[in-house]
Amino acid sequence: DRELEILRLTGQGKDNRAIAQELHISLKTVDTHRGHIKEKLGLKNGTELIHYAVRWVGEQV
Repeated sequence: DRELEILRLTGQGKDNRAIAQELHISLKTVDTHRGHIKEKLGLKNGTELIHYAVRWVGEQV
């Protein structure tokens, strides 16, 4: 799923531009997916999303 892929890349420290380039999608598409992720997880902002993603990636190892 694309949202999981974006969550993983966010947790690896990549910014939106790097994610867009790696996945060959637009910055707007990355922003849209991040918005959906925040909504589904009940996160308030991008900082909370980054913290969540970093913890999530750490658990996957």
